[in-house]
Amino acid sequence: MSLAEFRRILDQVGRTTQCTGIVAAFQPRTPRGGLGIEDFFQELDNEPSYEKYAFILNPSRDNTPTDGHAIRERLDRFGPAFHQLDARRFSHLNAAKIQEHTHIVD
Repeated sequence: MSLAEFRRILDQVGRTTQCTGIVAAFQPRTPRGGLGIEDFFQELDNEPSYEKYAFILNPSRDNTPTDGHAIRERLDRFGPAFHQLDARRFSHLNAAKIQEHTHIVD
C-alpha cells in the first residue's frame, strides 16, 4: 500500500460516520517499497482523535519468538498502547482480544 492510498483510506474513515476504526497488519521488517509501520503511525499522529494500538504477535504462528522490544523501540515515539497476541491461537480469538482493547465494533 502506498502512502497516498493510506491517506485516501483515512479520508474515507473521517467522512464515514459508521466507521469506528482501522485495523492494519504489518510485517515488522523495513519495507522495500510502500508503507512501513512507522509511516502508518506517523500519519495517525497527524490525526489526534485516533487512539493508537500496536498488537505484537509473539510467539509467531510457527512458535518462533518475535523481537517485541525492537518493535516497541521503533514505535514508542508515537505512543501506541502495546499488547501481545499469540499467533498460534485461532484468528477469531485474537480478533476478540483486539476488540476487547479497542472496542472498534459496537
